[in-house]
Amino acid sequence: MVIVQALGKNWHPHHFICFKCKEPITSSKFNLHDGNAYCESDYAQMFLKKCYGCNLPIRDVVVQAMGQNWHTEHFVCCACGTKLANQSYYERENNPFCTTCYEEKFCPRCTLCNKPIVDTAVLALGNCWHQGCFKCNNCNEPISDTSFELYREKAVCSDCGKLLRKLKVDTTAF
Repeated sequence: MVIVQALGKNWHPHHFICFKCKEPITSSKFNLHDGNAYCESDYAQMFLKKCYGCNLPIRDVVVQAMGQNWHTEHFVCCACGTKLANQSYYERENNPFCTTCYEEKFCPRCTLCNKPIVDTAVLALGNCWHQGCFKCNNCNEPISDTSFELYREKAVCSDCGKLLRKLKVDTTAF
């Protein structure tokens, strides 16, 4: 006669059953909830969190992001598939993006170098620039203050603007 030993008791196999489906628990793996035994399948369906990506129960690590629960392998950048668990990410229109993809797709581009601007942008002459890329067309130094002048439709720093005015070169104050 086969005896099942579980929960500190001996059971006939047909009496050690899942609390929900009432089927005998034939596996050595079962789960206990509120003192009741459940087969793995019913326990997972009833008590485990579901992955937002696949709608299946999460049996191991739960990634909580964007107000949802995810399997680690399903919380990925929607553009490139990079796993996002344990790293920073951006959310746009309910989609997760890795930093690289987000910056490439959504950040403004610098007029000079064409790379994404992820920090402070300089808005001048109808364009966006990195702070270090907005340079004087005369001395090639970054224009760090808020005033600059136009010389032949190009930006020049205040110092070069003063110099060009002293030399009586045509400038237009901006």
